[in-house]
Amino acid sequence: MNRYIFGLAIAGLLLAVTPVAGYADGRKIFVEKNCNSCHAVTSAGIAKEVSKTGKTKKGPDLSGTGLDYDAATIAEFLQKKKAHPSVYGAGKKVKHKKKFKGSDAELKAVAEFLAVQKTKVDKAAAEAGAEDDAGDE
Repeated sequence: MNRYIFGLAIAGLLLAVTPVAGYADGRKIFVEKNCNSCHAVTSAGIAKEVSKTGKTKKGPDLSGTGLDYDAATIAEFLQKKKAHPSVYGAGKKVKHKKKFKGSDAELKAVAEFLAVQKTKVDKAAAEAGAEDDAGDE
């Protein structure tokens, strides 16, 4: 009986720390679609790409995205269908800079990947060295 309970406890712990199905796909697509040219996801080990000038584009670290938004809301934002409060200006609402270019399945995978990111990061430290990329549409 004790072995059975111990086995269930171990299985529960493994399920609790195993990412949702599609996590690896969403992470891979995030990088393939160059989302990390503007955004880091430090909770998933993804850093922003650094330009030849040693700077990074201005975009928030998405490690805490899942604390505020579900996958459906994230997908709408990536398609520029919805505006959200800006992390850079109180009271200002913004749409995503670029519309996600990929299949519906890729969009869903990226949105689900971001929805499970629930680690807050220090915004000021994450944005140190960022350059404004206005006009890079």
